[in-house]
Amino acid sequence: MMDQMALKAIEGIAGAPRAPYHSITVNRLTPIIGAEVGGVDLSQPLNAEQLTEIRRAFLENHVLVFRDQHLTVEQHKAFGRLFGPLRALPVESIDGDDPELVVVRANAQSRFAAGELWHTDGT
Repeated sequence: MMDQMALKAIEGIAGAPRAPYHSITVNRLTPIIGAEVGGVDLSQPLNAEQLTEIRRAFLENHVLVFRDQHLTVEQHKAFGRLFGPLRALPVESIDGDDPELVVVRANAQSRFAAGELWHTDGT
């Protein structure tokens, strides 16, 4: 069970006011982690304000969801590189031989998500 001090810290983080966004929309998915980002087409070059705000949204929310984006593999990788170098993972790619790409996918009929066992540390 979480102690009172930890709960107060979480409440403080979750309730902290956030500066508004001007070039994108950011809707928090939970009070602690995750946000949906809209108003941006990731298949197009980002301007400086969009990139700054996406990076800030990531730092504030830790997980970002961009719905209905239609990216090529190269566009997806280029977007990832805006946050740092990509790293080849020691897992098999589902869609070919690209070591920088692991596909995680599911639909309403899926019993399991393909690629669901990934870890950010590559294990």
